[in-house]
Amino acid sequence: MRTPLSGRLLVVVHWRRIPSAFTLIELLVVLALIGILIGILLPALKNARASGRATVCLSHQRSIATAMAMYADDSKRIVPRECGTTDLSIPAVPLNSTPPLSDAEKVTISWAFNLRPYLDPVATTRDKTGGVNDDRFAGASYYRDPARPRDRHPLHYVDNGFRFREPGVVGGTKAPAPLDLVRGPSSTLYLTCFNDDGDELRAGNWLDGDPSTLQISQFYDLWSETHLKGALAGPADTPATAQRISPGRHNGSSVGAFFDAHAATIPPDQVTDLAMWDDGDYR
Repeated sequence: MRTPLSGRLLVVVHWRRIPSAFTLIELLVVLALIGILIGILLPALKNARASGRATVCLSHQRSIATAMAMYADDSKRIVPRECGTTDLSIPAVPLNSTPPLSDAEKVTISWAFNLRPYLDPVATTRDKTGGVNDDRFAGASYYRDPARPRDRHPLHYVDNGFRFREPGVVGGTKAPAPLDLVRGPSSTLYLTCFNDDGDELRAGNWLDGDPSTLQISQFYDLWSETHLKGALAGPADTPATAQRISPGRHNGSSVGAFFDAHAATIPPDQVTDLAMWDDGDYR
């Protein structure tokens, strides 16, 4: 019995659509859109990266300020201030060097050296090596600002070594002093970001000659008004007078830690204001 299709040739044709290529105009439109998206996203990514670095710097300075407060509790409330003191009569200084230090090495209470044991369980203050094979702070990542251009400096912060004679008047340097004499600890800066040193103005003077970990630590402090804004007149900058702070590194602002152990973002006009560093102790 035949079916209705018997004897017929059934031809099935499969149609396949051949894709068309991009036209030049379409390609240019796509490239333009990609360029617009990149232009929108790159500044946002850059700002996010800068904000992340500022957060890390803020955390580091808060940790250092906390170490300062802990040091005060262990040292009859004395805290490190100006880094170059050779006064061994200050009570409760942790340093007990073996063998004895030379006169050039008697930097007994510099902040970076003496606070390090509170941040690193391997560090000590028993001798000029700091208990870490004289690493010259190479392993002290908590002392580095991730936004600062890399150079030979292992320390990226500077502390308050100003000695105020009266409001607005600085004279000399501040020896380690009792924390309790700071009249406004929540509004007086203790620490901030160290400035760039691309021309090695400071590195060549401070770090040449194979100094020890202890000797390196004596330089990173503020004791001259020019350290805040730079020399406004007179001779060219010197390692002693050049600006030592970076007022706008973090998205146009700075980061600073205060004597009450908190840290915050600070506008440039405040971190360069001498009054922000005035501890009110005019002895």
